[in-house]
Amino acid sequence: MLNYTKVADGISKVLSPVVIAMIATIIFVIGSPIETGTLGPVLSIITGLFFLSIFPTALIVYFYKKGVVDLDVSNRKKRTPLYIVIIGGYVVASVIFYVTNCKIMFVLSMAYVCVTSVATLLNFFTKVSAHSAGVTGPLSALIYVFGISMVPLFILFVPLVIWARIKLDAHTPVQLIVGSLTAIIITLLTYYLLYP
Repeated sequence: MLNYTKVADGISKVLSPVVIAMIATIIFVIGSPIETGTLGPVLSIITGLFFLSIFPTALIVYFYKKGVVDLDVSNRKKRTPLYIVIIGGYVVASVIFYVTNCKIMFVLSMAYVCVTSVATLLNFFTKVSAHSAGVTGPLSALIYVFGISMVPLFILFVPLVIWARIKLDAHTPVQLIVGSLTAIIITLLTYYLLYP
C-alpha cells in the first residue's frame, strides 16, 4: 500500500525552494534571451547556485545542527532572523549580477530579495509557506520570460507542493495560498519593473 506521507515528504524535498532555485538558475542562464554579462554562463550559474541555493541551505543546516531549528524551520518565530540573513545573501547576488551586467540573474535575484522580504514581514502574522512561495515565484518568473511554454511546469509543480505541505501538516491552506500569491504578485511586479 502506498504511504502518502512518504510521497508528500519526497515531493517536499524534490520540489523544495532550494532545488527550484537551482533549476531556475540553470534554465535562466542557459536559455537566457538576454546577455549574461561579463560573468558569462558558467560563473553566472555558479554564483546563482551559491547565493540562491547553497548559502540558504548551509545556513539552515548549520542552525539545525546547533539544535536551533528543524530543517523546515517550522517555528515561525525562528524564521525571521534566518530570512534576514538569507535576504542579505540575495542582495549580495543582486549586486554581483548588477555590476557584471548579468541582467537575467539580476532580476531573478531581486525577485528573491523582494519576495523573501515581503514573506518575512507577513511572517509576523502567519507562517507563510516558503515551499509554495519558492515554487510559484521562480515559475512565475520563467513564465514571464519564456512565455506559455513554462505553464505546464506551474500546473504540475504547484498543486503537488500544496498537496504535500498539507499532507505533512506543515501549513494550513491559507498559509500556502498566502505564500503562493505573495510570490506570484511580487515576482511579476519585480519583472515588470526591472526586466529589460
